[in-house]
Amino acid sequence: MDINEVRSIMEGKGDRAFANRLLRKFMDKKRVARAQRSYQALVDLIRAEGYLVESYQLPLITDERRARSTVLQRTVGLVDLVSDREVLMLYTSFLRPKGDAVLWSYAPAADSVGVGVTGGGVDLPGTINAEPLSWDEFARDLRLCVMQDKPIHIFSLEGCVEQSFLAKLNTFNWEQPVQIPARTNQVRLLRTGLTTLLWTLERPWVILIALAAFIGLGFLFKQTENGQQNKKQQ
Repeated sequence: MDINEVRSIMEGKGDRAFANRLLRKFMDKKRVARAQRSYQALVDLIRAEGYLVESYQLPLITDERRARSTVLQRTVGLVDLVSDREVLMLYTSFLRPKGDAVLWSYAPAADSVGVGVTGGGVDLPGTINAEPLSWDEFARDLRLCVMQDKPIHIFSLEGCVEQSFLAKLNTFNWEQPVQIPARTNQVRLLRTGLTTLLWTLERPWVILIALAAFIGLGFLFKQTENGQQNKKQQ
């Protein structure tokens, strides 16, 4: 992703030029193939050196796959890779108040769940700013991952040190029950809508066929109505 474009969106500077750039990316399907070849070559090189490869993805990549679409990859800059382990970055600090429900919904598709943000780490001024997870929120997210039987990646070590989480993790009760998020159904509906939208945008001919059918039906009803009026006049 282009961090300058993310910053522009967050600052409300999405002007006409930005929209034009987005449209050009949307139309460039070859861009996705080029990106996949380049990144996959890097993955293959790392593997050839004897290392395993982890990829970190925004959770929306799973909706893109469900829709068999490349819309987000073209416009946003995601790259769908094959790696040894894929970590979905389900950072609930950015997704309040539905963060726990988003984590619960996307976790089944993850090889590992990225939990955070606890504070510290990468500093990107002008992008998304959110308060770090509190200990209660952090503990909730860890237990939700355990309920999904998923490995956990925590972002970040600096934040855990700063908030004194490491000592608490030494005695953490992983078995303590946690309530399944109340907004899970809302997130599921939103994801279904997004998947439908991505599927449709990937296949714009569906919109054209639907529009043509709608116009055809309207014309047919009009003709039927005119025929009935003519009979009554006779």
